[in-house]
Amino acid sequence: MHGGQSSTHHVPLSSSCHHCDGSKTVSGIPYVASASSGMLDRKSNLRLVDSDSGLPTVAGGTHRGTHRGIRNFQSCLHVPSTDRRTHLQPRNPMSIQVVRHQTTSTTAHIPPVVRTMGSLDVIPFWQVNCPQAELTADCPPFLMGLSEKDQRIVGTPDSAFGILTWDEVAAIVQENRLELFQRVPSELRRYKAFTFKLARQYGSIAAFVLKERLRWQEPIQPRATPFQNVDDIKILWNDWPYGIDKRIVHLVVWTKFELKADSTTGDLTQQARTEIDDFVTRTFRSRVPAKHVMWFRNWAALKSIHAVEHFHVMMFDPDPDFIREITHGDVPQCDKADL
Repeated sequence: MHGGQSSTHHVPLSSSCHHCDGSKTVSGIPYVASASSGMLDRKSNLRLVDSDSGLPTVAGGTHRGTHRGIRNFQSCLHVPSTDRRTHLQPRNPMSIQVVRHQTTSTTAHIPPVVRTMGSLDVIPFWQVNCPQAELTADCPPFLMGLSEKDQRIVGTPDSAFGILTWDEVAAIVQENRLELFQRVPSELRRYKAFTFKLARQYGSIAAFVLKERLRWQEPIQPRATPFQNVDDIKILWNDWPYGIDKRIVHLVVWTKFELKADSTTGDLTQQARTEIDDFVTRTFRSRVPAKHVMWFRNWAALKSIHAVEHFHVMMFDPDPDFIREITHGDVPQCDKADL
């Protein structure tokens, strides 16, 4: 298995989603609508349909599949003037169309627009899921330089984001498709604001984690061989978890010792994999049904913190008292961050 490493009971994958990116740009702002025709790019798997709500939302079912998190929305959403409402809904993945109905409501609060294409107004990604009082015409500094993927996520309405079930989470881990884990769009926005602030205050996210979360002094030196000394391990909440069922607890196991990886493939060695799995069995499967426990280690490209070794453990609906015990009463930063 290449990339990330994982261990879980096999859960069959659902039918896969269709993914395609037919985005274009106007003055550097990605979009999918044609200014001349008002039609969306036919490569997209979404269509515009009517709704009387004030902001773009999915007005129908969800696009089922292993990954329901991001439905291939583009970085900018399309909101017509107040007498026309246009919204997004999954449809045949190879066909898309614009459907409009007249409405008389004028009470909706539409964020300021910065571009107009034909009959469609374009909302830049940084204005989506943004409180009215915090709207800015220009992209805020903490959202500048985002990857196209993160722009698409931040620019997706929370209402259009599908929360992953335990079976879907297990399937992602089993199939090693860890890149499909995404944060809820508004939470990704908060995460970017938080890490931007940390970088200015501490120099890096890793420095903050070492000083404030782990309270480990550099240089980091293990006291024993892997998993043999409790002082070499710390179990904390994932500070900014993915968009998953709230009954799923996502913890991070931080280690002072190296998790050995193959120098050629980057995969964990068999010895390291066995050591991690034995630790997970002793620590978590002894208190939670084995079918409700899984672990994985992010690929290097997906790691947000490279300076300290760590791997992830997810559990479905564990006893809250056990979680308080194992984390020593830890509280994730997303629940207390002052942004």
